[in-house]
Amino acid sequence: MSISLHKKARTTPEVPREIQAADPSISNNALARRYGVHRHTIAKWRKRDTTEDASHRPRRIHATLSPAQEAMVVALRETTLLPLDDLPLWQDRCRPTDVGP
Repeated sequence: MSISLHKKARTTPEVPREIQAADPSISNNALARRYGVHRHTIAKWRKRDTTEDASHRPRRIHATLSPAQEAMVVALRETTLLPLDDLPLWQDRCRPTDVGP
């Protein structure tokens, strides 16, 4: 099994399993010292039902479009038949190179 960890990962997937299996009488501070992570990380892992990493994406997007912007996006999607995720890539390719951002 290949494990993909981000650059700043300080633990492997086994560590959360060990923390969840640890005796509840062991303090979060003691476990944090043992594994080299913050006590809040220990508390977070102890609360979880799984050892999988939680998403770091926001649960709610805090951006809105004006009606004119929304109409432009809809028209562009209907014209190009591109999914919404591909629009920024299309926009970058179509931008004149002599114009700033």
